[in-house]
Formats: sequence, C-alpha cells, structure tokens
Amino acid sequence: MAPLLTRRAALRLGVAGAAAVTFGGVGRTVASSFGAGEAIVTVRKFEQEFAVPPELAPSSSDATTDTYEIIQMANAVELVPGLHTPVWGYNGLFPGPTIRARSGRRVVVRHVNALPDPVSVHLHGGVQPPESDGYPTDLVPPAGTKEYVYPANAHRAATLFYHDHAMNSTGAHVYRGLSGMYVLEDDVEQALPLPRGEYDVPLILQDRSFRTDGTFAFDPNDPGNVFADAGTTVLVNGVPWPRFPVAARRYRLRLLNASASTIYSLRLAGGSEIVQIGTDGGLLDRARVVDHVRLSPAERVEVVVDFGGLAPGRTVDLVDDIGNGSVVRFEVSRRASEDSVVPETLAPFERLTEAMAATSRTFVFQPQLRPSFPPFTFLVNGQAFDPAVLAAQVPLNDVEVWRFVNRTAGLGPLAAQEHPVHVHLVNFLVLDRDGRPPAPQESGWKDTVVVPVNSTVRVVARFEPFTGKYVIHCHNLAHEDHAMMANFEVV
Repeated sequence: MAPLLTRRAALRLGVAGAAAVTFGGVGRTVASSFGAGEAIVTVRKFEQEFAVPPELAPSSSDATTDTYEIIQMANAVELVPGLHTPVWGYNGLFPGPTIRARSGRRVVVRHVNALPDPVSVHLHGGVQPPESDGYPTDLVPPAGTKEYVYPANAHRAATLFYHDHAMNSTGAHVYRGLSGMYVLEDDVEQALPLPRGEYDVPLILQDRSFRTDGTFAFDPNDPGNVFADAGTTVLVNGVPWPRFPVAARRYRLRLLNASASTIYSLRLAGGSEIVQIGTDGGLLDRARVVDHVRLSPAERVEVVVDFGGLAPGRTVDLVDDIGNGSVVRFEVSRRASEDSVVPETLAPFERLTEAMAATSRTFVFQPQLRPSFPPFTFLVNGQAFDPAVLAAQVPLNDVEVWRFVNRTAGLGPLAAQEHPVHVHLVNFLVLDRDGRPPAPQESGWKDTVVVPVNSTVRVVARFEPFTGKYVIHCHNLAHEDHAMMANFEVV
C-alpha cells in the first residue's frame, strides 16, 4: 500500500518551526501548524502504567432491556504526567467508559449533552434503526437529552465502539475525547475457551499532540485544520506509551484504532507470534497466525498473544512500523495458571458471494482542488455531502456488491491519501483488492476497509434489518468533515 501522507501535515500549508519540551524524557523537535516557536510536549516511553477504561454499569435492567446513562461533559484529566488536559468526555473520561452488552438484549443509552456544541452519537459497527444511528444532522443540542435505542443488539459478538458523529465537527469532537468501546457478547463466543476476565483486554490507540500547558495542540477554529497530521504521542487507553504488567499466560487483546487519521502497522518485537481471532464484525471462522496487524482509523482486530513461554522480568514491545516505534511494553511480572485455549474452530458463518448479489454499485472517493485554503474538499461520486442527496436506494434484504475506488491520479502528492471506508448499518465481506483476494486477516466480517491510493476494493453485504437513511463515508475524520460522505437509503 502507498505510504501515508497523513503521517505528516499533508494538508497543512505554511508549517512553522516549533520547540520541544520534554516531560519525563529526552525531547525532540516537532513541526507545528500553529505558529512559530510553539512548544510541543514529548513524553518518555514506558514510565506510565497501563490502565483499562472502566466498564459502565446499567442504571437499570429488566427482563429485556439494559439502560445506561452517559453525560457528555468537559473535564480536565492528567494525560501527560504532571499536566491537566481539557477534554470532552463521555462521563468526563478519556476514552469513555466501556459498555459490555449482550447480543439479543435491548440496550438504551440515555445521553445528556452538557457540552457547548451539538453532538450526535454513532455506535460504530452496530446494527440499529436510523433514528439511533447517529446521523450527522440528528443532533442533540446543548442541555439536550436523547435516548439511543439498540432494539436487540442484532449483531454477533464483536468489538464495537461509540463516538461522536456531528456534522462537520466529528474530527474536533473525537479529538477532544468523545469515543469509547462497546463490547458485544453472545452464547457462541462465551462457549469458547478463549481468555476472559482480566485477560480479555482493550487496547484503544489514539495519537495526540500536547502544548506545554497540557492542552491539545490543535485549533478547532482554524479553517485549515483538517486533522491530517499525526500526533507526537500515542495514547493507549488514555495512557501515553504505557508499560503493561502481564502474567505468563495467554491474553485476548481487542485492538481499536480510535485515531482521527493515523494508520498503524503493529507487530510484536522479536517475531513473537500473533494469533488473530477476530475482525470488526466479530470472530473469524478459524484462528490465523499473522506477523502483523494493520489498522486504519475505526478498524478493530482481536488477537491472542501467549506470554506463557517468558520468565518474569522479560519484556515484549508492541511496535508500530509506520512511524511510532514501540507503543506498548508488555512486562511479564508473574507466573499464572493457564485455563484458555485457542480452538481450531471459532465461529463459522455463511459467506455471502458475488453470485448472490442483485446489483453492483461504485463509489468513487476523490479529492477536488479548491481555489482557496484548505486546498481540497473530499467527494464521493463527485458530490460533496448533502443530507438531501441520495447516492443509492437499496431494497431491504438485498445482497449487493459495492465497489470502492480511491481516485487521486493527477492531483499531486497532497491528495495521495488512503481512505478507510465505513458503511453504516451493515457488515460486509471483502471480495477482492484490485482483483486479487484479500489478505487472510481481512477474511471476516468488517464495517471499515482501507482503500489504498488509486486502488479498488470490492465488498459484499446484505442490507437488513432496518429501512431508512444511512451514510457511507471515509473514516479519516479530516476527510469526513470535509464532505467525503454520502447517503444511501434502505427501502
């Protein structure tokens, strides 16, 4: 795949020099888009201990329904050691609390907006009616309340997440902290002898840059700010470059890329084995040994890592080969009994095929040059997002093949960016990439797929069980907020 210009300030012009200030370690100079001489904080790696976001308990439960209460509010949290960063968080947390739900049970999440901006909440990867899907203009005003109803969590067990989806503001809101994990469980998954409890762990990756006063180094009012440059610090579950004390046994790791635009290519240092067991849409039919995991924004992968062969005191780093180096250090701190197994068969499913499709549609993702700054707007099929314009009408229960094309030829290097394409409502299977079969790690159900520069990816999906208007968009939040989104309607 093509190298990512989003790793640098690809869409920012007039970048000025910046100073570097170190918190707990050796500093480095980082180019800043916000003015000459601005100091950007760096943090020494592996001094902060790993943490797991708290799980949110239901405020009430009955025979059919679990109800949760979340206040979207401003807070100041210690992300950089010794500094307090103003965030917008679900219940004031960064990242938000994890919701652990059960497939087949109704969930109601009551969101109260205590923020100064209108918000919208999307359960990413979820199967929900349009009125609870977080449509970009379905906004909860400041001081407003909305109940998001997920009628039966009509989805197999999977690692989902929830995040803001407000029109033209998703990037700023998510950057400030509005995202959290949503874990679905079902009987099939629970019957498997996979690691569970304290050995079933989320790893939510987010990159951010910080000023010396602890504030995020971005300006949401800057018209050129399209969040296309990577942060200088990688946070895992809100902790910068953490060290993770682990037992000498197997762990199930739920990896979520919750960054706005950064793509990670993750491996274990020293060639330690990674066993992939799941994708965005849940468990694979069988486990696969992989040497790395590539995550574009909003993608999730579930893996099992076995530390059982390591003596206490040994360490293994999780390394990002695209640009961040080691992001987490696993430290074997104790011995433990092993009660988990990765079985040969996980969760078989019936595969959709191209032959089942009633039709095929093409969606072209393409930047368009602008006469003013910023230099691009981002289009789908030549159209900037308009809530009143439909790109497709899909009959309920139909299977369709959707073809995603990333077209940047002739637009110069600034336009040469990958597009992680997300389709609301449905999960899909990847048919091929430029006519070639997908990699084994993309063999399961997905809701987000990265489309490289000047490439084509085809997917197949069944459009059910709800009718109504949904969106397809690039999940690089810079591109989404600059109009790379389109409506489709299930009829």
